[in-house]
Amino acid sequence: MATHDVFRTKESATRGGIMRHGKLARILTAAELRHTDLEKLYLEAIAA
Repeated sequence: MATHDVFRTKESATRGGIMRHGKLARILTAAELRHTDLEKLYLEAIAA
């Protein structure tokens, strides 16, 4: 599943990735998804 909804990702994903300019910038495990501020992480990844 692909989504821009970080809250849905946190609720249902077993792992997740953040894309930047069409390339995978970051992969997160289920544990990281639950314990990470995904919105902040996303903004950091796309700003880099």
